[in-house]
Amino acid sequence: MSSSQPYLHKNSDNAKHPLSALVGVPKMEMFESPASWICQAALSQGATREEFAEFLGLRKQDDPDLAFVAGSIGEFAVRCGVPRAHFEFASYMFGGLASIDPNGERFLSEYQRAARYRYCPVCLHDSKVKHFMVHWRFSAWRYCPDHDCLMVDACKHCGEYITLPTDMLKGGFGGYGIASLDYCMACGHRLSSHWKQALGEMHRLHLGFAEKTAYAYGRAVLAAIYHRRVRYINNGMYHNVGLKFLINFDELGLIPNKDSEFPSFSSANGTYAGGG
Repeated sequence: MSSSQPYLHKNSDNAKHPLSALVGVPKMEMFESPASWICQAALSQGATREEFAEFLGLRKQDDPDLAFVAGSIGEFAVRCGVPRAHFEFASYMFGGLASIDPNGERFLSEYQRAARYRYCPVCLHDSKVKHFMVHWRFSAWRYCPDHDCLMVDACKHCGEYITLPTDMLKGGFGGYGIASLDYCMACGHRLSSHWKQALGEMHRLHLGFAEKTAYAYGRAVLAAIYHRRVRYINNGMYHNVGLKFLINFDELGLIPNKDSEFPSFSSANGTYAGGG
């Protein structure tokens, strides 16, 4: 990579990295996922995702979200010249998950060993800086409570799953690049083009008790990770237990997971879960 490219600078102290003294790295949005931020940070430097990931010290086999744990974000912040605080929410959430699911095999979505994301088309449309959020990576998160709509599994135009981080320099139809994460990496169409149709669609769906409870359990997973506790009611009794108890709910089939084409669960034992 030529040092004449904007924002890319080489020096003798860090010769193995084409990126060394970074300028203009974007901040991580409040609830943005690390995988989403890596895409935008790499684009800001005119770099590929592989080059930027190498600069951060990430290996190809590393999960891009789980890599942003508390022990790493200080170094990432220094290398990129951004405040550590920008990484803290993502680090807190993925750090909590890692305490019970170190590799994300149980609770995170993936496709062909890449981090897979669902998305809310209304959130994506409304955001000033287009980005993918932390909770969109979780298999259990199947609807957006802010806009009362289902999470979208794939691009509505071409059917491709959303996997991140992606190389925005080579994205879109013909590989000419995409300027925003609101565009599909495969076909280049807007991912949020149907946001008006999606807004409030939960009210128009005839969901049964099973479906509604499954969606509620999905939200409960994120609440539990945030509070580091699982609160649940069983036979009229309140229980407040450690975060590892989420695994019990998953093994009982109460939580939508990566194998669920549609959320499934059993209500036979009268158990209702939540975080807090």
